[in-house]
Amino acid sequence: MILFSPNTSRAVRNIFSYLLGITVVENLNRYLGLPIPIGKKKKEAFNDINNRLSCRITSWTMRLLSFGGKEVFIKAVLQSIPTYALSIFLAPKGVIEDIQAKLSKTWWAGKDKGRFWTMLPWKTLCKPKGMGGLGIRDVRLLNLALLGRQVWRLINNKDSLCFKVLSSKYFPDSNIFKAKKVDKASFT
Repeated sequence: MILFSPNTSRAVRNIFSYLLGITVVENLNRYLGLPIPIGKKKKEAFNDINNRLSCRITSWTMRLLSFGGKEVFIKAVLQSIPTYALSIFLAPKGVIEDIQAKLSKTWWAGKDKGRFWTMLPWKTLCKPKGMGGLGIRDVRLLNLALLGRQVWRLINNKDSLCFKVLSSKYFPDSNIFKAKKVDKASFT
């Protein structure tokens, strides 16, 4: 499938559809689990991720997992769910807090489904094991690291199609650190 900008004429759409042998669609709701377009409300884009986290947490019976099992569950299962979205977007503070709250609740929740008592602050749990923590990744730092990796790829692969497209629009002088301000209307 291919989705064209509303400014693309019907004739151009038909030519590309014929040449590429693919179907033209007027609306593409999701791509790789994220809504398209994102628009101004990024928090709504992350609602699906929060729902998937909640479903995964409720699908496991927490009372059957030891602390070692919970650690593996959090690190291998729960933290992998938002990774793609965090590598594409700078998540709003509220979204990061929601994700970390779900992870913390998963760690500290006991047999009863009611209230739970946190014996250590979340930042302590996010420290490496050698420093007294559990090595759980801090979601905000993970988000920044994944976005930094994208910048690193652009800096080191200036011959890539991605770099050429982004640089022609956002940093025409090929300096990614001097990018133009993005017009909000271009995302809607």
